[in-house]
Amino acid sequence: MELWKYLEAAILGGVVAGALVLGMGLLYLADLEANLQMPQEETVARVYDGARGSVAKITALVYDPAYPNRPSPLEAVGTGIVIREDGYLLTNYHVIKDAMGVRVTLSSGEVEGEVAGYDIGTDLAVVKVAASGLHPVRWGASASLRPGQLAVALGNPFGLEGTMTVGYVSAVNRSLLSDDGYAIEGVVQTDAPLNPGSSGGPLLNARGEVIGINTRVFSKRRGEGLGFAIPSDTARKVAEELMDKGRVVHPWLGISGRTLTDEMREALNLSVRGALVTYVVEGGPAYRAGLRPSGDLPGDIILGLGDEKVESMDELVRLVQGHRVGEELEVIFLRNGTEMRVMVTLGERPRR
Repeated sequence: MELWKYLEAAILGGVVAGALVLGMGLLYLADLEANLQMPQEETVARVYDGARGSVAKITALVYDPAYPNRPSPLEAVGTGIVIREDGYLLTNYHVIKDAMGVRVTLSSGEVEGEVAGYDIGTDLAVVKVAASGLHPVRWGASASLRPGQLAVALGNPFGLEGTMTVGYVSAVNRSLLSDDGYAIEGVVQTDAPLNPGSSGGPLLNARGEVIGINTRVFSKRRGEGLGFAIPSDTARKVAEELMDKGRVVHPWLGISGRTLTDEMREALNLSVRGALVTYVVEGGPAYRAGLRPSGDLPGDIILGLGDEKVESMDELVRLVQGHRVGEELEVIFLRNGTEMRVMVTLGERPRR
């Protein structure tokens, strides 16, 4: 009988413990379901409330070249984000391009700004204001973005301060041509509406983190609902260099090229994938290492850089940008059907 009592107590204790675990599990599932069913507008409102104080209006004073005798400059409006509490803001280069002066409208009021540095190659610029105690944005990682994720844009379209638009990440790893003719890689595409004045503003994820700097939108004649943002991983790195040195040093291989397409591979009876070298800058890093333009196909086809495979020209550009000026890398390439290897010391990309 004593043994049965102990067994009965153990069974009862197990049932109670199981009920507690089951109850906790049900509560967790209920909380999870509630979170999943939380209205999107509540999420978006939280993102807006959390980021609004870190977004500013940037007003650039410029003269219209069509009216050189105009007595007062025009006002070009854009957007900027606070990146450091001691008065540094990030915006697009094209917002402050040719500006005679810059005014910054913060949540605390309007102050004069000074361009601390810019980089045409990524269309980014840093503006410094005499202020302290500002609220910097929180950075997110753009490398892990996927189409379908929430995208919230904040800015001042048409000068309308504090405007928010909502959409999704509609594509990743796009490529845009900058004003100096170089490619900006890893660009984020969104269907969140962007308009004149949105430039330089943040593209935010559902956690209120900056995943991109809004930079460009296609006109209705070319495509509607297509906006583009400089990826946050790039923007954050460039911003640090601009605050530190006032300029950005880009590593440079000194070539132009194109992706070896399936049609080209079939026509040339090639099984490899890579970047076809079409032009080599005389005296540049690749030229000194012995690489030459294709001329008569197939010519030089870059297959790898360092330990990384190269299967497209965009990939080659991205890999080069991940290294430093002065760094020595092995370039693996195909010339007339023979695989070759040379060492290249990366140079500094010329400023245009």
